[in-house]
Amino acid sequence: MTSQATCQILKKGEVQVGEKERDHDITSLRKELATLVAEKCVDPSTQRPYPVGMIEKAMTEAGYSVKTNKTAKSQVRMVELLSDLSLTLYT
Repeated sequence: MTSQATCQILKKGEVQVGEKERDHDITSLRKELATLVAEKCVDPSTQRPYPVGMIEKAMTEAGYSVKTNKTAKSQVRMVELLSDLSLTLYT
């Protein structure tokens, strides 16, 4: 009986995560996302990549919230898709 209960908890249960650990996970995911975006973006006036800090600041100012249930790469793909859509709509 105990092993069945344990299996059920492992299959359907959720892990409780502390606030500090959650904040750390969100911060590192946000930094990873900003790094991936910075690798793909170039300042047109200087032809140099934007610094990661500038991307993070822009994300904050734009109110972008990181989705903890998705990887940074999948979120970057979504940003690229939205960017392509906005370029298509405004040109």
